[in-house]
Amino acid sequence: MPAVGGHRRDGWLLATSLWSVASSGCGISLPAFGDTRPADAGPRDAQALDAADAAAPSPLHVSLDPSFATEGNLGGDLADWSPAGVAIDDQGRIVVSGPGSDPGMPLAEVVRRVTPDGALDVAFGASGKVTLALSPETWAQAVRVLPSGRIGILGAASLGGGEGALALRLDADGSTDPTFAGPLLLVPVAGPFSGGLWQDDGSAFIFGAAATLRFDASGVADPAYGAGGLIPPAVAGALAADGRLWTATGSRVSRFLATGALDPSFGRGGAFDLSSGDAASDAPTLQCVLLEAGDRVLAVGAHPSGASFDVDVTRLTASGDVDLSYGAGGIASLPAEGGPVGAADLPDGRLIVWTSYGELLAISPDGEPAGTFKLDVSGTVLSAALDPAARLVVVGMDTAYPPRATWFVRRYLLL
Repeated sequence: MPAVGGHRRDGWLLATSLWSVASSGCGISLPAFGDTRPADAGPRDAQALDAADAAAPSPLHVSLDPSFATEGNLGGDLADWSPAGVAIDDQGRIVVSGPGSDPGMPLAEVVRRVTPDGALDVAFGASGKVTLALSPETWAQAVRVLPSGRIGILGAASLGGGEGALALRLDADGSTDPTFAGPLLLVPVAGPFSGGLWQDDGSAFIFGAAATLRFDASGVADPAYGAGGLIPPAVAGALAADGRLWTATGSRVSRFLATGALDPSFGRGGAFDLSSGDAASDAPTLQCVLLEAGDRVLAVGAHPSGASFDVDVTRLTASGDVDLSYGAGGIASLPAEGGPVGAADLPDGRLIVWTSYGELLAISPDGEPAGTFKLDVSGTVLSAALDPAARLVVVGMDTAYPPRATWFVRRYLLL
């Protein structure tokens, strides 16, 4: 799942429902803020256009990686397992997590690790699999392989008939991490799980519908953060090295200081609402925030457009204003059949956004659309991540033949 640490873009989308299934998600209508480029920003001259073309990245070609599993695809029966989250370590091993579906057992969390060539990693758990009786819900999960090699997993869970969150941390061999507060942490105070974000030291944020909770590396709520570890609710976030946190909820982006207090130097009292323009009805519902150099932030979301969606990427400046030099008036907008599920940046600076319907949208560093590609998915994309070689690993379910629905883990070359 792309990076959740570092400086350039260190947060990414972890959706817990899908535009195509419910009404959540992480285009070409008029941007929400209109085309408000400065009056003197006229057409570039021919020399400038030639220079821009010479510096432009090569076209993006997307294909299944034949060196992974069976011609790029690993799969199984959806009746046995529903993979929901994915992360990749620095060796290219793929960690996939989600609810198991054994009808004779309580709902369990199943975590698998796959080698770079697509085989189960027998050095992990029991022949590549770890099973924990945790009552997870079938939503996407926030997974990260930490610098220590430990694996952190956050997700939705049932809690006495209510909705809460689970948090677990595994050692690199798949055993539960004894330094963490149990293999399961249910957090009803945050409300239904929306997403999560792991920090390098094993602490984390759980984004919920009622509140955002920060817990420390031992798995205990941080009493020094916000109000007893709590700040306002969110669906996603991105973290800077100095501890500042950007969050997204609805059409609002907020920035919090390392203490959990709103940063008054950002936006209007610590927040900026994308619905504050003249075209407020087209304001995107946000699902992802990603940091760029210089404390700029990309906010990824979508709004309904006819029978489908427009996927919108808005860039905000370090002070929390729309960056008018990006896209059209600060927004890149592309049409899509599905809502956005995730986003990450390629080494050449282009942003890619994947949708629930298996579309891959590319956007250039200056916010210009750079192509839409089909992943040939006959079902739903639940999660995805870039590996160290910038190959895209996609997790989801194939429902083309409902009596025999399957799950898949696919790896794509992006050339």
